[in-house]
Amino acid sequence: MVSDLKRWRRNLQHELDGAAIYYAMARAEREASVAALYRRLAIVESRHARVWVKKLRAAGAWRRFPRPSWRAVVFIVLAGRLGTDIVGRSLAAREQWERATYEAQDDAASALLSEDEQLHARILGHIARAKLSGPGMAQLGNALRASVLGVTDGLVSNVSLVMGVAGAG
Repeated sequence: MVSDLKRWRRNLQHELDGAAIYYAMARAEREASVAALYRRLAIVESRHARVWVKKLRAAGAWRRFPRPSWRAVVFIVLAGRLGTDIVGRSLAAREQWERATYEAQDDAASALLSEDEQLHARILGHIARAKLSGPGMAQLGNALRASVLGVTDGLVSNVSLVMGVAGAG
């Protein structure tokens, strides 16, 4: 029973962290449709947290809602400062890890939540791929192409000048 309580508390922490991160990503996201997806993911994570709260209350072991972990705080800060693209890729891996964690647990609630975590990972993967293939990446590619051509043009000009001076001497 003690190991179950620890596991339930750990699961609660993970779900509350996920909800906090997704709400922060929804606030930081510029595209309204993607922000709405992040809000939906946060709502689902909050529902998952309620599963563990009910189990803890039924066992008479409920204390209070934990604060976000330091990992969640780091993700929240990164989403606000660097944007949601970088954080989203990391969260997809986190959701896969949570799925594996739930699959290793031996109860019905974990089995149901495992499927949701897999879906979350797929959604995050789709968002990341869409952003990588969107107009932002085309602009980034154009800027990269222009900078490479500018650098090579500058190198060729300078090398030609040096060779001309060396040839004249």
